[in-house]
Amino acid sequence: MPAGDGDAPFFMRRPSFASLKGPAVWLYWLLGGLAVATVLAMAADAYLVSVMDRARYGNAFSSEVEGAEGLYWGAKLFQWVFFYSIPWFFLWWTRRATCNVRALGAVRPTFSPGAAIGWWFVPFAGMVQPLRVIRQAWRASAPELGPDDSERWREAGVTGWLVVWWVSFLVTQAIWVGVGASLDSETMTESDMMDVAGTVMVLDAVLLAVTGLTVWVIGALTARQEEANRKFNVVSDAVGSYGVESTGRMGIPRAAR
Repeated sequence: MPAGDGDAPFFMRRPSFASLKGPAVWLYWLLGGLAVATVLAMAADAYLVSVMDRARYGNAFSSEVEGAEGLYWGAKLFQWVFFYSIPWFFLWWTRRATCNVRALGAVRPTFSPGAAIGWWFVPFAGMVQPLRVIRQAWRASAPELGPDDSERWREAGVTGWLVVWWVSFLVTQAIWVGVGASLDSETMTESDMMDVAGTVMVLDAVLLAVTGLTVWVIGALTARQEEANRKFNVVSDAVGSYGVESTGRMGIPRAAR
C-alpha cells in the first residue's frame, strides 16, 4: 500500500505502483544481445555478398559458397533467438506500465492492463493500438502533473520520437516478412542471393537503429514513471509531517498549509 494511504477508505487509496526496472533489465540484456547478433549478421551478410559476387564469375569454390550460406543462416538463427524472445518481455513491461497509469493518478484510462496486451494480437488494430497504450503511459507520468492534476493527464504532451520508433519498427518488420517469404536458396541464382544478402544487410542496419530506439523508449518511460511515483511519495511524507487539509489526485491527502 502506498505510504500515507493507510487511514484513507479503500476506495480512496492509490493503487500500488510496480517499478518497471525488473522487466526493463531483462529487456536491456535481450536488446543488447540482439544488437550484437545483428552486427554479426551484418558481417555474415557482407561475406555472402562477397562470395556470391565471385561465384557468379566462377571465381569461388562450391565449398566456399556453402560455407558462406551456412554462416549466413547460422547468424540469422542466432539473431532470431533474440528477436522472438524480446516481445514476451516487452509485453510484461507494457502491462506493468499500464497498471501504473492509475497508480500515478490518471483517472478513467483508455486502456486497461488486459487491453494493453490483447491489442497486440488483433489484426490491423495491432498496428495502432500498442502505440496508443505506450502514449497513455507516457502522458500519465508527465513531470508537470502534480497530485491535483488527475483530470489533466490526457492533455500532457508526448514526444514525437515514440511515433518515429513505432513506424520504424512496423516498416522494418513488414519488409523483413516480405524478404523472408521470397527466400528460396534451391532456385535462386548467385546474383539473386547476392541481391538478397545486400538488401538484408541494409535491413540489419535499420534493425540496429530500431533496437537503439527501443532501448531509449524503455529507459525513458521507466525513468518517467519512477520520477512520477517519487513525487507521490514526497506528498505522502508531507502529509505525515504537516497534517491534512483535503484530498487531491486519486484521493491522496494534501498537506495543510
